[in-house]
Amino acid sequence: RKESSAASDVYKRQHLSHMAEDFSDIDWQALLTVKSWPQRYKLLVRWGSRLEQKPHIHEEAFLVKGCESKAWFQHQSQGDQHYFLIDSHSNIIKGLSVLLLVWFNGKTREEIASINVIERYEQLGLQKQLSPSRMNGFVALLNAFEASVAGEL
Repeated sequence: RKESSAASDVYKRQHLSHMAEDFSDIDWQALLTVKSWPQRYKLLVRWGSRLEQKPHIHEEAFLVKGCESKAWFQHQSQGDQHYFLIDSHSNIIKGLSVLLLVWFNGKTREEIASINVIERYEQLGLQKQLSPSRMNGFVALLNAFEASVAGEL
């Protein structure tokens, strides 16, 4: 998405690759070993708590449409690699966002296209446990990722 306000102008000179959190220590497949949904939920929320607050992207231009909880999303590419910033008021949306960041941040368009996110979410059993509004929020975020990588945002 294009940066438009004075608040974002401050960050224009910095590339997102320098501002994005490092989640390389998170093994998303660890969720597969957690048997109960309450424990998986707690782990997702713990991962989401690592997302730093990003008030500089709390603008209408970065607001994710279709997400019941407010969530903001920013994308930039550097060469072939794509970088993302996300913020939300919802702890579970933050946790779900961390999964997307683990899978997509710093990857090329081809690497991102090769990831079957829906299959991974089914593997994790999240579609069975998340409320329809949370699933809608996840799908809205996923759509924002995919559209930005495709150059539509």
